Amino acid sequence: MLRMPSVGWRRSAPSETTRRRDTMKYRVLAALLVVNQNYAAFLGAIEGYPPYSILDLGCGPGRDLSHFRSLGHEAVGLDGSRQFVAMARSHSQCEVLPSGFPGDALAREPL
Repeated sequence: MLRMPSVGWRRSAPSETTRRRDTMKYRVLAALLVVNQNYAAFLGAIEGYPPYSILDLGCGPGRDLSHFRSLGHEAVGLDGSRQFVAMARSHSQCEVLPSGFPGDALAREPL
């Protein structure tokens, strides 16, 4: 049974910790919304019929690869960081290759 607070009850102001937590939740949700809008715009601009073959240059830790794979597309990633290549492979279960583009960390290391 829901009880109403007594007359004169006031909700106390949220603590600093609560404000920070709520701010972080908002930022994460806002970022997810923007990312989902970008996915929809990207896929909507591709001509032809799905599933698509998608090459993600600079795939980072593989967030986008994982999303496209979950939709049934064939996604392959390239990245200039050995750490990101390993993370993307593990996270997305997609093929991810080291890029070795001029200026990348891998271009300065022997493969």
